[in-house]
Amino acid sequence: MVDDLLWTNLGHMRNAWGGHVDACRAECTFNGMAPKVVVSVRDPYGYWRSLFTYAWVGDGSALGIPAGVDSFTGFVRWADAQASARSDGAFEHSLSFTLYLACGHPCRHDYLLRTETLETDWYRMLSTLELPLVALPHSNPTKLYMRPPPPTIFTWEVVEIIDRLESSVFDEFGYVRREAPFELRV
Repeated sequence: MVDDLLWTNLGHMRNAWGGHVDACRAECTFNGMAPKVVVSVRDPYGYWRSLFTYAWVGDGSALGIPAGVDSFTGFVRWADAQASARSDGAFEHSLSFTLYLACGHPCRHDYLLRTETLETDWYRMLSTLELPLVALPHSNPTKLYMRPPPPTIFTWEVVEIIDRLESSVFDEFGYVRREAPFELRV
């Protein structure tokens, strides 16, 4: 769809509504038809497992594992300390902060794609827009790691930190907060 000029992927946008997205809407609106803004979101717990795994593997991640961190709990504690050191209390790699920069608060978008129902949401959006029903490619470079990450065990402490750092995602997008410790496997 990119080759057919039907899609421009602006990727992981930072400060989007103050820049790229608004500029794109202004420059790409023709005959009163503005481009559509598509946002994807995922369950915050799955997001944090993915954030940790990518940081651990290091391939393609904007975030590495800090020195001395050797567990998922240590990683989440480190992120919490980073957030506490900021005046706004945000962790810059959290889903809440990333979505805030990409689409504001509340999130302004035309289409929302949830990772948990991505294929269905994708085809529904394409059908609504009368675009070709192009399949989404699937790529997960973390499956190629040489050094497997430690287990992602969500203790009470980890759940509490994630619930706080991602409160806007839970509230705005209706994700359910867990009420007991659990483990997500890769």
